[in-house]
Amino acid sequence: AHRVLLIVALVVGALMMTAAVGQPAHAWLAWFALLPLFFVIRLWRPIHAAEGGALWGVFIFVFSITQPAPAIAPTVQSLVLLTTAPAIYAGLGATVTRWIGFNPFILGVAWMGLELALAPAGLRSGLLGAAPAQGAIMEWVGGALGYVLVAFFVVLVSASLVSVLSGVRFTVLRLLGWVSLPDRGAAISPQTSVDLSLFASRSFRPRAPPDALATLNLHVVW
Repeated sequence: AHRVLLIVALVVGALMMTAAVGQPAHAWLAWFALLPLFFVIRLWRPIHAAEGGALWGVFIFVFSITQPAPAIAPTVQSLVLLTTAPAIYAGLGATVTRWIGFNPFILGVAWMGLELALAPAGLRSGLLGAAPAQGAIMEWVGGALGYVLVAFFVVLVSASLVSVLSGVRFTVLRLLGWVSLPDRGAAISPQTSVDLSLFASRSFRPRAPPDALATLNLHVVW
């Protein structure tokens, strides 16, 4: 069920990104358009994350060419770029996340490369270059350092928000009793198994390599 919800969220995020790129008055939507993509990177396996990134990019192209004055060139080259670049970004992002944990800084640096890769699609300021244009400070940053650094800042904030929301989700599940932490003061019975998979998926915590077991079990035997 959560996979279907994320797919729907990816489509909605693509629609928000299209509106942000095509209409300056809606540029603020770009701050939220990336959230579904980052949740996919954080939660899905690399191959599925790549598929989600491709889906996100395809819908950006589809929504863009339906506008009277599309901000993205309606060409085959644009379609290929918007399909492959987000797919590679999401797939590699999910792979890195499985090794070292979800890292907004690394995702921000990688996004700068994605923006440069999408330049031939006709995006003068990239996908995120116009997002924070309403702020005087970010206008200065964009003018002095380039739109890719503006995009880095937007990605850093959005990915950090995903980390916060993921932590809140874990806390809520624990308060509801759906996730339990081991009691340090209680005796551990023989053959007790403590599931560590939830802890391994938390923000900034290293994950097991892709080829290792998805769930780590700690067995304590008296």
